[in-house]
Amino acid sequence: MANSLYFDFRCNPENDSTTDAMWCSRVGIPVTNLDSWKASNPAEMEKILAIRRSRYANEMIQIDAALLKKAKAGDARSIQLAWARFENWSPKIEEEASKKTGGRNKTLAELIAEDAG
Repeated sequence: MANSLYFDFRCNPENDSTTDAMWCSRVGIPVTNLDSWKASNPAEMEKILAIRRSRYANEMIQIDAALLKKAKAGDARSIQLAWARFENWSPKIEEEASKKTGGRNKTLAELIAEDAG
């Protein structure tokens, strides 16, 4: 399999509009071969992800700055997105956590104690 070709191709975020099946068709490799290679090479897939993230990191900084600007201006959707982005918060996560605690949200002291313990 042309794993180095796939590796280089998938590391580039500009190729996101091309599916794996499209890529396989282009290079003449059965999709099942690629799927097998991906399944047996999780470390390579992690490397691809790390390289991709490094390539769009500067753009994410700009997106984060724009999001924070709108949130600080009071845009409710941006505030919710900022909480989700920076604090891993969402209404669903909050609801599930609330179910675990019997409907009572944990205090800051309880959360700090959990992290320390």
